[in-house]
Amino acid sequence: MQPLLTEIKDLTKALAGLRSDNIVIDNLDRILAQVKGSDILNQLDQYKRSMPTVPEDEQALETYIETMNARADELNKEADHFLDELERIKTIRHTLNLEALDPIITEARKIIHSLHAFTAHLEEGS
Repeated sequence: MQPLLTEIKDLTKALAGLRSDNIVIDNLDRILAQVKGSDILNQLDQYKRSMPTVPEDEQALETYIETMNARADELNKEADHFLDELERIKTIRHTLNLEALDPIITEARKIIHSLHAFTAHLEEGS
C-alpha cells in the first residue's frame, strides 16, 4: 500500500506546485505530464488483485473488515489532500478564467474518482 500512498503524495505535491503567480506554459505542461503520466490506476488495479480473499470464518471476517476499513481510511486521508489541491486549482481556474487549467483538472478528476471508488470497494470489505 505504501507505493499508492507515495504516488498520491507525489501527485498532491504536483498540484500544489501550481499557484496563481506561476502559471506559465512550462509549469502547466510539467504538472499535466506528471498527473497524466501517473501510474496510480495501474497500482490500484494491482493492489485490488493482490488483496486477500474474504474469509468465511466470522472472527477472521471481522478482522478482515477492520483491516480493509483502516486501509481505506489511510488512502482517503491522502486522497483528501489531493482533492483539496484539485479544488484550489478549480478555484484559480474560475477566478482567472483560465481554460489552460482544464486538462490538469480533467486528469486530476479521473484520479480522485478512481481513488474514491477504490476506497469504497475496500470499505465494502470485498
